[in-house]
Amino acid sequence: MSPRLLGFYSNLFGIKTKFTFIWEDIEEIKEISVAINPSIVIFLRKGRGLDARNGAKGTDSMGRVKFQFLSFVRPSTAFRTITALWKNRKLSPEQQMELVANVEAVDKKYLEGERQADDAESFVGMEEAHMSQVCSFEIPLTMETTKTLFEKGKLEEVVAEKMGYVNWKSSAWERVDGQQGFVERRQFSYNLNRQISQFGSKVSCIQQRTIAENMKSCVFDEVFTLHDVPFGDHFQVQAKREIETLSTNPAKSYVKASVGVAWHKNTEFKKSITKNVHEHMAKEIREMMNISVKEVRARAKKP
Repeated sequence: MSPRLLGFYSNLFGIKTKFTFIWEDIEEIKEISVAINPSIVIFLRKGRGLDARNGAKGTDSMGRVKFQFLSFVRPSTAFRTITALWKNRKLSPEQQMELVANVEAVDKKYLEGERQADDAESFVGMEEAHMSQVCSFEIPLTMETTKTLFEKGKLEEVVAEKMGYVNWKSSAWERVDGQQGFVERRQFSYNLNRQISQFGSKVSCIQQRTIAENMKSCVFDEVFTLHDVPFGDHFQVQAKREIETLSTNPAKSYVKASVGVAWHKNTEFKKSITKNVHEHMAKEIREMMNISVKEVRARAKKP
């Protein structure tokens, strides 16, 4: 954000999106406080922002281009900052920056994170995540059966509970147009059990799955945002799980998982955090699949 415009860039699941529009083109800003992933929706004046349509969510009933922004580490602070710049767009750049500083001062956690970032070396933009394979193993399930573990329902909730995920919430899968193969996307969120994390932090995720036409393989791509953890606003965790059926009788699939960390800000703890993320995710993925296999087998034995 700058005194004149709002700019956006993302590289989500290999799909790059980049656009800008000026504050004067905005007609309305809404904060959507849903449980899964709070978002900010921006409506441009009719006929404005046509060159930014590649990042739009579509148009509303009034013909206004609509943008929806998700996965904020601190949604309320982001909403107040964006709204303050928009409503005071006629102030001088110096006055606007002072205004933003006052908004950010309300959030003490934000200031603490900023002070830590200031102590580190300069860092511009968002670093692309370098994906590294963290684990691979076989499970006694076919890909099609494994896919049901990621469907919204009782089985997923039971697995989440046994993983120590509290307040698990997920949206329905939505088809993603313009992609090769059968691609769907959803959001989910949960809180970490305090026995697992002393911070009791919230995790939100955008998950995408691509299913092969022969129904023998599937790829799950995920982008995790960690809230209320040290340096949580510095990075995002990206994961890829590839599942392929090796045989149907007996049922057997090969699972390969890769993990990467995309950095928004630099810190002297970057290497240790990345290492910890890789180790944690490898353990998490194995544990989740083990619990899932036990649950599927237990349900299969029930009359």
